[in-house]
Amino acid sequence: ARGIRGVNVTAVGWDDQGTEGDSGQLLVGSATGDIYGGRLRSGDDDGEGGIGVGTGGERMGEGGGALKLWHSCNTGEDRASVTGLHFGRVTGFVDGGPVERVFILAVTSGLNKRTRLHSFRGSNTNLRSAFDGPSPSPSPSSAKGLSSPSPGEPSSTFIELPGSIDRADLVVCGRSFIVRTESFLYYGEMDRTLANSGTTGATSSGGIVDTGILPYPERTGKMLPCSVALTPYHFVLLYDDGEITFVSRVSMGIVQVDSIETSDIPSSASPELLLDPQRLDAVWVRHGQSLYHVSSPNENRDVWRLTLESSLQPSPAGDVKADDALFESAQNLCSNAAQRSVVGLVRAEVHLARGRASLAAKHLARAPPALAPFARTALRLYLPSLGAGSVPDLSPAAKAEVSSSPAPLVAYLTDRLTRAAVAGDTVQTAMLGAFLTELHLANRQDLRPGQLTSFLSANAGHLDANTTLRILASHDAEAMECAMYAANSGDIGPAVHAALCGDLGKNGALAALQILNDAPIDKAEPFYYRHASTLLRRAPVEASDSFLIRHMDGLEPTKLLPAFLNFGRICDAKKVQQEQRQSRSFASGGSPETVRSKLIESVIRPNGTFEDDAVEVKIESAEQLPTPAGPDPQEATAATISYLEGVIVAGCSSTAIYNYLVTLYASMEDEEPLLSFLSEHVVPVRTAGAPPPGAAGLDEDPPSPLDLSYTLRTVLKTGRHFRSAVKLYMGFGLRQQAVELALKVDPTLARELAHESTDQDEKRRLWLMIAKSMAADEYGGKEVVAKVVSVIKDCGNDILTIEDVLPFLPDFASIDEFKDEICEALSKYSTKISEYKQEMQECDHTCEELRNEINRLETYQSEVRADARCALTGKAVLGADEPFYVFPSGYVALAGPLKKEVLPYLNESQRDRVHQIERDLSVLQRKRAVDPSSHETLSQWEDLQSELDGFIAAECPLTGHIMVNSIDREFEGAGDDELDVRRLFETIYTRPRHGLAR
Repeated sequence: ARGIRGVNVTAVGWDDQGTEGDSGQLLVGSATGDIYGGRLRSGDDDGEGGIGVGTGGERMGEGGGALKLWHSCNTGEDRASVTGLHFGRVTGFVDGGPVERVFILAVTSGLNKRTRLHSFRGSNTNLRSAFDGPSPSPSPSSAKGLSSPSPGEPSSTFIELPGSIDRADLVVCGRSFIVRTESFLYYGEMDRTLANSGTTGATSSGGIVDTGILPYPERTGKMLPCSVALTPYHFVLLYDDGEITFVSRVSMGIVQVDSIETSDIPSSASPELLLDPQRLDAVWVRHGQSLYHVSSPNENRDVWRLTLESSLQPSPAGDVKADDALFESAQNLCSNAAQRSVVGLVRAEVHLARGRASLAAKHLARAPPALAPFARTALRLYLPSLGAGSVPDLSPAAKAEVSSSPAPLVAYLTDRLTRAAVAGDTVQTAMLGAFLTELHLANRQDLRPGQLTSFLSANAGHLDANTTLRILASHDAEAMECAMYAANSGDIGPAVHAALCGDLGKNGALAALQILNDAPIDKAEPFYYRHASTLLRRAPVEASDSFLIRHMDGLEPTKLLPAFLNFGRICDAKKVQQEQRQSRSFASGGSPETVRSKLIESVIRPNGTFEDDAVEVKIESAEQLPTPAGPDPQEATAATISYLEGVIVAGCSSTAIYNYLVTLYASMEDEEPLLSFLSEHVVPVRTAGAPPPGAAGLDEDPPSPLDLSYTLRTVLKTGRHFRSAVKLYMGFGLRQQAVELALKVDPTLARELAHESTDQDEKRRLWLMIAKSMAADEYGGKEVVAKVVSVIKDCGNDILTIEDVLPFLPDFASIDEFKDEICEALSKYSTKISEYKQEMQECDHTCEELRNEINRLETYQSEVRADARCALTGKAVLGADEPFYVFPSGYVALAGPLKKEVLPYLNESQRDRVHQIERDLSVLQRKRAVDPSSHETLSQWEDLQSELDGFIAAECPLTGHIMVNSIDREFEGAGDDELDVRRLFETIYTRPRHGLAR
């Protein structure tokens, strides 16, 4: 290694994150008390045998390999050397986010110099940030914690240690450190967490906690060790004569003394202790060229026992957390279950002796039976509450706590029950569960409110249901307590029954609903149906909401419908009862004040004195009279409607549900809910005489669950809600009945329905009905004629005329009131007569042209060339043995090929008729052969032949509709050969027409 030119290096602080080619962050201490910092990489050399030293102005990592002067630990003439350096990183959370900062320890010492331990705290992970603050300040040893330095406060502190020593070593092992001084070992721990992050004010200890001093052991010869080391559980001291002393960090006593032979090794230097950074418990001795391994392979074998012995000493002020922390440390040091059991039992006994019986009970429950038998432990915790005089191994404080409360015994048994349940010991869980239930019931007044219910609910799966219920019944436990336990144990029936019986009001129903809502639907479903009526009577809104929520899990609305019907009858009876009570209150007539005065007069004499047998009564008004108990009818109806609407929206298709909802709607004074419901589920039939939607035989839409017949009967029975009845008539397609009813409630609606009709005859009938209704208005007076005339104008053209409504007008009507309409009608008639005359003339002209064309066709002749060929087959038509047809287009076709070409384009009935004609022609042909002179046979033959010609020769197959319809068909016989395709085109389109001669 190279030195720093001009600087005597006495200590180095290495970065544990460095690599072979990069030192990472680096600190170097000098003999003058200065600390240099920087970073070294491979190749950083100035070529003159050393590493350069900068002025200190650059940040770490800048300026190549030069080290910069960052801090001086000495002030004035006291130029002590830096004999120890170490830095690490502390972590914590500031403002909810993780923060990492640097923490540095440095030791300065020298002959006739002061020995000091310095600590530095940075604001980030950069080492330089730890030296940017003000000058260091002394720190009392009692301060603890570590915080970020605030502006204006010191970023470093130091502790001055007594004595003067040539080299005060600093040794670090994990979080712990020791400093070798002239008189003792100074030890402590670095607080590696930002305990006070985010707060202002520096902690006075500089991040060093749990400090102390260890005097050097007494020995013959030199008392000051030449080297020290630190392991997780021991202080190691090495002397010049080769003696090695191991001091326990727990008991602070010597646990082992070894030695090495140093006389045979010539060396001017003293032996030195070395630590393995990879194994903190490995200690080596270097003396000259020799290296000795002196650490124990199992150095923590007795540490748990020593830590446990130190835990027996009471903590200051009886701090429970401090005691538990020592026991936890001892338990963590145990290497097997037996050691942990001993620590646990000692921990329990210590807590018991110090009056913490409840805390001790939890640890006693975890002890093995060999150390803490169940019977003995349970008696120790139970006998004082029974008034036993002396209980062995129980301190007065613990006895007082156990006597005053069963909580320690309950805690012990509860923990044992949990451990038995984990182990699957059903016998032990049943026994412990019964014992605990008895304790909770017997000492219910000493336990917290609800503790019994919490215990039963939490351990329902571990207790024996029959035994527990018998115990509850024997102690007259409240029904709700039994209900909650039964529900948690899975027995839904008794739970619901107990909840309903425990409170006969709304609270009992709410508890039962809670049990049913929390249970699986397969277990709760039958009890929903069984108790639905009771639940609706006590809590209608909550019960309806619960039914609707569980509908998605499979709760059937049709099975709940009887309960809703019964609930509806109860509400109706209550409503009638209320109305009767009100009517009886005012049977004598008059206001409530009149009733009150009459009652008073009946018991008071005219002179103002009371009768001898008079009694004092309190007369209240009708508004103050108490109402019978039970659900409010309006609230109950609203809850039922809400449930039925919800299940319908969720997809229920039960006709019974729809019908009951319609019944409830119809019973309401407001028609709007019923009308909205029908508007959504009733589709008007616009065609006269058509069946209603959902009727059999229609494939358009699935049948509607709504029973229109029942709905119409229900609505008409109420004697109101006529708009809904009109919509139902339209759903049946009975437009005339709908218009007739609409005329009674809303003539405008009747006119709208008449306008929607698409059948002219029906529309005329409907408008006549409307006109007749307008004319029959008894209160119309002179406005009757105006109303009838408005109907004629509103119905549209060609629907009604003035003469259609004349029979409806009253006898006293004057013609002057509608003479304009009469004139308009006469004008329309005149126009129509002229139009009819014009049409007749056009018909005569057309008939004359048809007669002329027929006469021309009768004398029409056509010539066929001798070489004429069939356009379909190419055969000569004159030499063929079958008839042929000549078309105006010029093409000629034989009868057989023509029929073959045309038949595929005829429909099925036409093809059947062609075949039938051919058979009939064959029969007539045979008859003509027998009797050629039969005129009847000849006439029939000619008629059939003409009909056949009409089917197959109505138009040219190559220029008429057949050719147009066949444009998307492939050519017959067409293949991949282009010549075949060309030949087909030539046959159809380029062949000369062999038809009429020019």
